[in-house]
Amino acid sequence: GSQTAGVACEARVSVWHDAATPVFLGEVRLQLRQPAPSPLCAWYFLRSRAGGALSRGATPPGTRLSAAGSAALGSLRLLLQYTVDHVFPLHHYTELEELFLRSVQQKPITASAVYILGEIVSSKTDAAQPLVRLFTHHDLIVPIVKELANAEISVLTDATTIFRGNTLVSKMMDEAMRLTGAAYLRG
Repeated sequence: GSQTAGVACEARVSVWHDAATPVFLGEVRLQLRQPAPSPLCAWYFLRSRAGGALSRGATPPGTRLSAAGSAALGSLRLLLQYTVDHVFPLHHYTELEELFLRSVQQKPITASAVYILGEIVSSKTDAAQPLVRLFTHHDLIVPIVKELANAEISVLTDATTIFRGNTLVSKMMDEAMRLTGAAYLRG
C-alpha cells in the first residue's frame, strides 16, 4: 500500500468476473489510518483502476456493451468490514493454551475453560475454528469433542434435535470435519 502522512496503508479490494479470461469490474481503495477507527463498516462504490468512479449509464471502454452506445449498467456497491486484531508474541498465549488443553481432563466438563467459552461467546463458529486447530495440533480433538458431546447428550430432552443447536460442540464437529475433509476433497 501507499504511505502518506497519517495513513498507515491503503487496502485495495478488486472485483473480477471469473471467466475464461478474467474481467476487471472495479476496485475499492480504503485508507487505513492509525489509530484505526472502531470497526470500519461502510458501503463503497466500485471505481476504475485510475481512481475515477465508473460512471452510471456508461460501461468501461472496450467492453461489448460500450459499443452499443445506449446500453447502461447499474451500479454495484460493496459492504466492506475492516477490523484490527492485535496479535502478541506466542509466549503471551502459553497459559491460555494450557488452560484450554486441560479442559479435556476437567471434570465435570461444564467447569472447563472450553465449555465456559462456548457459553459466553456470541459466535460459536469464531470460537470453534481456533479451538479445533489447537486440539487437532495436540491430537486431542477427539477427546474434547467426545467430552463436550457427552455433556450435551446428558441434558438432551428431544433426541431429534441432537447437535442441531448453535452449540460449541456442534460447531467444533463441523469445523473438524471441514478441516479433515478438505484434504480428501482436494486430492
